[in-house]
Amino acid sequence: MSFPTLPVSLYTFTFKALQPIIDVNFSASLWHGQFGRSLRHIVHCVQPNSECKNCLLLHHCDYSFLFNGTPPVNRKIMRKYENIPVPYAFCMPIAQSMQVQAGELFSIQMSLIGTSCHKLPAFIKSMENIGQCGLKKQRYRATLNSVSVQYQQGQETLLYANGLLLSLPKQQSPTIPPCPAFIRLQWCSPYRAKSVKGNEKINSIDIAKLMMSIIRRIFLLQNFYTENPLQTDFIVLKKLSSKLKTACLNSSLQAALSTRKSAKHGEWLPTSGVIGTLDFSLQGLDELWPYLFLGQFLNVGQNASMGFGRYKIMVLADKNIKTIV
Repeated sequence: MSFPTLPVSLYTFTFKALQPIIDVNFSASLWHGQFGRSLRHIVHCVQPNSECKNCLLLHHCDYSFLFNGTPPVNRKIMRKYENIPVPYAFCMPIAQSMQVQAGELFSIQMSLIGTSCHKLPAFIKSMENIGQCGLKKQRYRATLNSVSVQYQQGQETLLYANGLLLSLPKQQSPTIPPCPAFIRLQWCSPYRAKSVKGNEKINSIDIAKLMMSIIRRIFLLQNFYTENPLQTDFIVLKKLSSKLKTACLNSSLQAALSTRKSAKHGEWLPTSGVIGTLDFSLQGLDELWPYLFLGQFLNVGQNASMGFGRYKIMVLADKNIKTIV
């Protein structure tokens, strides 16, 4: 059984406000919707009034590849599904109150996965367009000031500034540190399992299913967006995931109520989930560690690409907490 080697890096898009932005909720789902709308605009859709699945350029379109999750023609997995996971995830607060004066800078962050880094010019052009058109009903305008990438913590490289692409990013897998004995999963945004429907209130997590969701997400992303498909044993990993439930030392979770505006459906959709912390002992569960570590960059559960289901890992040692990512 091989371990995941999924290339994923954190990109920071920094804007300069052209007007004051005061007490405005710049949510991750807002940026996600604006990104999709902007991306479709810049690709100059040749069939704007038709569904993407009927387009002759379906498999040659940045919008289809990045935002729609269109599966490749020769796929060997997920054959019954119309869409596959998209190769990016917003990594920012679900509800971020902005108070920025004209001329000040503000940033948003996204993880780009696998070959999606080769599409960075499309991401940059989309972000430029979002700033030019303006956000929210007030049309708050901003200019894209710079784009940088962080392959590992503390290693940041400037890729774009002053309208110039300085260098192209590279595919690089995060260096996974040795498996710690004890960890804490701290949820930064509400986690909602894909099986949860409607307005169902959630205040707990099925830990085994959570672990398998992280594993499947990494498996699919590595198989669809890299040239190095992940070969793994799901039977073994499922058994280990069931043991993770008993390895949970402490659970401090609470319901987090939230909704998002869906441009596609034209209505508010429930996104409520759970936030809080989970403490684990990973002794004897080393095989799960690479998946848990990589999951920090990818989010998990419903609306993962929009910023939901984001967590960070802390190492627990002698009751002291040290953030490693």
